Amino acid sequence: ADALAKRKKATPRGQKKPEVMCREVCSVVTRGTRTFCYLDDVSVLERGETTTGPLIAIKEVLVDGRAGPDGEDGMDVDGEDAGTKAVCEYGVTIVDAITGVVTLGQFADDVLRSRMQTLLASYNPSEVLYEAGQSGASKTLLGFLKSACPPNATIEPIQPKSRFPKSTAVNAEARRMLERVNADIRPWDAIEAVQELHNRGYYPRTSKKGIAADVLIGEGAEGVGRWPKILRMCIEGGATLALSSLGAALFYLQRSLVDAELLSMGIVKAYDPPNHGIEPAAGSSDTAHTDSPSSQFQEMYNEEARTVEGVDLVEQDNSKIDTSAAYAAEAKIDHMALDGNTISNLEILNNITSGSPQGSLFSKIDATQSPHGSRLLKAWLLRPLFIKYDIDRRADAVEELAGGNAAVAMEEARGLLKKTGDLERLLSRIHSMGGGGQPRCGDNGTPSASNGHPGDRAVLYETDKHTKRKVGDFSKLLNGLRSAAGIPELFENVDIHSPLLEKLVRTTDDGGCFPSGMNQKLDWFFDNFDLKKAARGEFEPARGMDEGYDEACDAI
Repeated sequence: ADALAKRKKATPRGQKKPEVMCREVCSVVTRGTRTFCYLDDVSVLERGETTTGPLIAIKEVLVDGRAGPDGEDGMDVDGEDAGTKAVCEYGVTIVDAITGVVTLGQFADDVLRSRMQTLLASYNPSEVLYEAGQSGASKTLLGFLKSACPPNATIEPIQPKSRFPKSTAVNAEARRMLERVNADIRPWDAIEAVQELHNRGYYPRTSKKGIAADVLIGEGAEGVGRWPKILRMCIEGGATLALSSLGAALFYLQRSLVDAELLSMGIVKAYDPPNHGIEPAAGSSDTAHTDSPSSQFQEMYNEEARTVEGVDLVEQDNSKIDTSAAYAAEAKIDHMALDGNTISNLEILNNITSGSPQGSLFSKIDATQSPHGSRLLKAWLLRPLFIKYDIDRRADAVEELAGGNAAVAMEEARGLLKKTGDLERLLSRIHSMGGGGQPRCGDNGTPSASNGHPGDRAVLYETDKHTKRKVGDFSKLLNGLRSAAGIPELFENVDIHSPLLEKLVRTTDDGGCFPSGMNQKLDWFFDNFDLKKAARGEFEPARGMDEGYDEACDAI
C-alpha cells in the first residue's frame, strides 16, 4: 500500500495513476556476490558460521603453440621441463563481496597449473567464472577447476559475446541508467572493460572530455589519474589479461546489480602467486623484462605484502644484517614461497578430509580477538618471513608483550580489540547505505552506476527492522573505532624497547603509525547523533549541526 501510494503521488498531473505497485529486481544474490547488506541476517558472519569465499574470474591464454585439439594443452612437454616451462598465461580478478575488495593478477603458469593451484588454495573461492567458447578456457583448466575448487563452489561459464539483460524498471529513465549502452557485449574484452569503467563513473574522473579508444590502455592512458593505484598501473602497463578478467567480473556484478556498491569502495589490490622457476615461453607477453605485466604485478604484490607484514614500518639496522656472500644471494628473498600443494598437504588453512578450517594449522593458532586480525594472521601464514632480521624483530615484539608492563597493557588491549568487531565489513556496509559514492556521471553523458538503483526506490515492508539494522551497523562502527582508539592510551606509560611494537602502539603525534585525534573526531558523531532515536526512525539533527536546518527551525 505504501509503495502504491508513493507511485500515485509521483505520477504527473494529467496522467493516469497506476493501479498496481511496481516490482523491480533489486539484486541477484549468488554465493560470490552476496554482500551481506542490511537486508541480510549477518549473525552467521558474526558467529563465523559462513564459509562464503570470493568470486574469481579467470582468463586463460595458451602460449608457444601448445594448444592441442579441442582446446587441450599440448602435453608434449618433456618430463624435466613440465614444471618449468610456461604453457599458458592467466589474468584473474578476485572480488570479495563482503569487504568490497577487488584483487587483480596476471601470471604465466606451467602444464601442472602450479600457480593457479596456489591461488585457489589461498582464496578458497565460492564462485569461479571462466570464458566459454573455442577461444576460451582449455579442457585442462576446466578439469583442474573441478578438482581443485571446494566441493560446494559454483563454476560458471561467461560467453565471449553476450547481451545485457533488460531492466525491470517501469520508468524509462531508470531503465536507461541500469542498462548498457551497447546491446551486444564482449565481457572478456579488455578495451571494452576499461571503457565501461569510464562510462559508469565508479572512480573519480580527471577530465570531462570523452576518452578515445586508442588511449584507453597502455602508456599515456587518459582519465585514470585519480583511479586506484593498482588499477591505474594495470591500464598504463598494458596488463590486458587482468583487465579482460576484470571485464567479465564487471559484467557479472552488473547483472547482479551490486557493481556500484562494490567497485565504488575503490579498494584494488594486486596478487602474484609464488613462481618456482617457471620460465616464460616464446611468444608470451609475460617476458623476463622488468616492465612486463607479470613483473609489475610481482613488484606491486610484494610492496603490498611488506606493508601488511609490517616489515617496512621501521628502518633496518644494517649492523645486524649478514652481508656475507651467502646472504647476498638471498637478499631479494624476503619470505618463504608456499605453493598450492604445500598449503593443502600441510593443512595450513583447511583440512584435507572435509575442506573445513577445523583441525588446520590456522585453527590451532588463531587466538585473535577480531575478524580483521584473523584475516591478517592468515595472510602472514601464507607468506612466512624468511629473513632472520625480520623474524627477530617480530619475535622481540612478541616477547615484550608476553611480560612486564606491556603484558598488562596487552591484556586490556585484547578486551578492546574484541569490542571492535569486523571494521572492514562494517565500513563496506556503511558505504553501501550511502549510495556507493553517488552521484557521478561517466563519459558521453552516461549516468553513474549508482544513480537510479532499484534499491534506492524500494519501499520495504519491514522498514522499522531494516532501519534498526542500519543504525545498529553505524553504532557498531562508531563504538568499534572508539574501542580501537583507546589502545594507544593503554601503552602511554609503558616503556617499550621494541622499535616495531613502539611504532604500532604510538600515535602519529608520538612517532608511531596509529592515527591520532580519533576520539575527537568520533565525539562529533556521538554528540550530534542520537542512536536510540535514530533506531526508531527519528533523525533530528542536533543544534549547530546544520545551519540551514537551524534557520528553518527558527523561522517556524
